[in-house]
Amino acid sequence: MIKKFLFSVAIFSTLAINAQQSFSGLNTSQYGGMYKGTTNPANFVDGMTRFAINVASVDASFGNNKMGINFDLKKSFNEFTSQVSSHNDINANINLDVLGPSFYFHVGRKNAFAFTSRARVFMNARDIDAKVLESFLVNSNELNLSPAGYSFNLDRQSISANAFSEFAFTWSRLIAKTSNHSFKAGLTAKFVRGAISTYAGFSEINGNIKAKLIENNNDVIVNIDVQGNQNAEFLLSNGGVNITKNPNFSDILKPQASALGFDLGFVYEHRKEGCPSCTTTPYDLKLGLSFTDIGRLKYSVSDDSQKYSLNVGNHNINLSDIQKSMDESLFVSKTSLKGSSITSSLPTSLRLNADVRVTGPIFVDVSANFNITNTSKVYNSYYASGLVVTPRVEWKYVGFYLPVSTAVGMGTNVGTAVRLGPLFIGSRSIVSNLLSKNAKQLNVFGGLQFEI
Repeated sequence: MIKKFLFSVAIFSTLAINAQQSFSGLNTSQYGGMYKGTTNPANFVDGMTRFAINVASVDASFGNNKMGINFDLKKSFNEFTSQVSSHNDINANINLDVLGPSFYFHVGRKNAFAFTSRARVFMNARDIDAKVLESFLVNSNELNLSPAGYSFNLDRQSISANAFSEFAFTWSRLIAKTSNHSFKAGLTAKFVRGAISTYAGFSEINGNIKAKLIENNNDVIVNIDVQGNQNAEFLLSNGGVNITKNPNFSDILKPQASALGFDLGFVYEHRKEGCPSCTTTPYDLKLGLSFTDIGRLKYSVSDDSQKYSLNVGNHNINLSDIQKSMDESLFVSKTSLKGSSITSSLPTSLRLNADVRVTGPIFVDVSANFNITNTSKVYNSYYASGLVVTPRVEWKYVGFYLPVSTAVGMGTNVGTAVRLGPLFIGSRSIVSNLLSKNAKQLNVFGGLQFEI
């Protein structure tokens, strides 16, 4: 089932929706290669390296606002949903960031150019029951459902998903440089190809509507009992590929919408001892400001997008094929959304960072990400606003990083990363996942790139 495949890929593809910042620690490092350009295009020019090529890199995250999680995700879900007194409705996101073949190079001392290929997946769940969310991630026989079923509240539960790829071209220029100071700017233009923009959600649910999660022949069924006059609705809107059905993987790779996007960034660097003509002296202070992912995609709504009204009666919705279940129900009336369109904003962000050299190879970076996308519009992609503080020690071929991150609704997480030559691997949350039962995020990243 393509739906379960997409949810699973979003979490496990690095073992196999960067809640906050991808490649933490590396994205502001002097030896961050292509990663430093994803947060600020001005970082490409006049750095410690003249050329870099990324072979492949991946960052994947799962985060939520209530449930403590670790690398045994199934156990985390079961422990949370077994607490009778807890409110199991959560806000959660699953993010995948894949950096494909990419490179940058210098032309002279003052100009650098880059080409980036990248794909991202954003999935956001709002007010969704944790057991329902788990049903998308594991097999039905692993849900530990009682014979009577698992009761939950449907009201305002929704899931949205966006997936797009991009091919980007960057120009970075050294604007001014003196013995102690330098100022740089960068501009990225990206051709964005949208694949998926989907929303599925309930509204106007009240106490006269009961819902249970049950297992039937290895399928997960939501049983909805509607009593009395209701205005309950279920909206299923697809722009691009309809992931509620069974599309071929080749369908997901085809562009369903296209647009131009932009990144704009500025960087100031200060060197106490001064070095007017060399690029091998580390800065003592770097300040960065950038706007990333400016742009939006417009999709035509698929012919099978519908608004369903839940009439009085008992409904069984098979989560393996939601739309087919709704279409076949005798107790549901529907209104076609054919002919309308969906506008989905890219995850536009304001990014600020300050990187301080403490002594020798020891640095501390403070990076803030501010979401400036309208999160009330259900089709928009966005990153969570948050802060990452990363102490690090690094040389040209070796680096150690300790990112400490905090994001809106997900608390504080501690991770670690290591860079050995062209290889790096890390996690923004692994220390918290191993030492605490209250970590709200699970993240892992890694990749291969070469720098000269």
